[in-house]
Amino acid sequence: MTLAADLHRQQARQRRNRLGTGFTLAAMALAGFNLVVFLLHLDAYPRIPFSLAAWLLIVIAMILVHWFHLRSGRLPTAEVWLVLGVLAAAIVLDIAGARHVGTLPAYPSVVISTGAVLLQLSASVDHRVTVGAASVVAAIIVGGFLLHLPGKATEVAICYLIVGLAAAPPVLAVQVMRALDAVAGHELDRAQAHSAVGVDGAAAGLLASEELAQLDLEAERLLDQVATGRTELPLDAATAERAAAIATELRLHLLQGRTRTWLDHAVTESDFLSAAVQVIDSEGLAGSLTTRQRDGLLSAVWLLLSSGSGKGAPSVRVLISPPARYADGTPIEPVTIPISILATGVPRKGVDPATWHAVGRVGRYDESMASSGLLIEIGCPVDDEATGIPHPGT
Repeated sequence: MTLAADLHRQQARQRRNRLGTGFTLAAMALAGFNLVVFLLHLDAYPRIPFSLAAWLLIVIAMILVHWFHLRSGRLPTAEVWLVLGVLAAAIVLDIAGARHVGTLPAYPSVVISTGAVLLQLSASVDHRVTVGAASVVAAIIVGGFLLHLPGKATEVAICYLIVGLAAAPPVLAVQVMRALDAVAGHELDRAQAHSAVGVDGAAAGLLASEELAQLDLEAERLLDQVATGRTELPLDAATAERAAAIATELRLHLLQGRTRTWLDHAVTESDFLSAAVQVIDSEGLAGSLTTRQRDGLLSAVWLLLSSGSGKGAPSVRVLISPPARYADGTPIEPVTIPISILATGVPRKGVDPATWHAVGRVGRYDESMASSGLLIEIGCPVDDEATGIPHPGT
């Protein structure tokens, strides 16, 4: 069940690594531009050795970030502080190398280039670290200009420009990374939800399977302790209470397994679906759907939630009713399960066309606008043996 989810995790890591490489190239271009400008205006810097030392530290910081990223992907706290310490030393040397008394004839090129290093760093550290460091760099630049009391509009404009060059790239990179993480998380959640489509009708879901495995392990340990004599009979009160709790939980899982279907597990184990989807299937008839019908039903629910107008949180209710029966209680053939989907907060014109294709894979349908939202009524043909309902004449 986790194969698709693992594949999406791997793809997300690959996308993040490619984006990190792109950030590194952009950081090198930005730092290279500032270095060229610095070299063309060497005569404006009163303390060249300090400025050159600051540039050497910037190069070291960029090499460290790239090496750490290639080695582990995500930088540990100690390595992050090492890089930030190198940047702090570069900033101090740069300000010392560019500072004049009473005026500021040379702009701090290395301070601006710290934004390039933070841009490179944004793919490997927590977003708050990047934004916090960029804010500190921006505050240092503004503080430097305030100490020199700029009185001309051009000097104020230069201050804004330098702040933008230093702080904007890493902040924009953080926004890109957040959007990428959101998309990757959404895809992973959908892959995990769709992994339930191929399981048996009333099989346990991913989380339920993990709980059952843990309960089974605890029961085996307890039985082994009794069998080997490590736990004497009769059991003490605490051990007996734990054994009773394990038995109760196993019985509950057994009872739930008779009515909880793949659809229940797909919804409850999905962060995106669980908050907005209600499944009413008292007889567990969703388990009688074919794989194609299951995929269509789950895709339709997902697409309906994604088509929300934004004027309120959309919600979907899926009602699966028993098939029609004759007076003697046997089902009318061919057996058709009525499935009703009520989507609230989803405008009719805003529904993705792919939704209707997905619904069509479930069965024939009619759609209409009810007072509470968009109503889709589906007649889902199923194999009468799959429902577990007696045949006529049996």
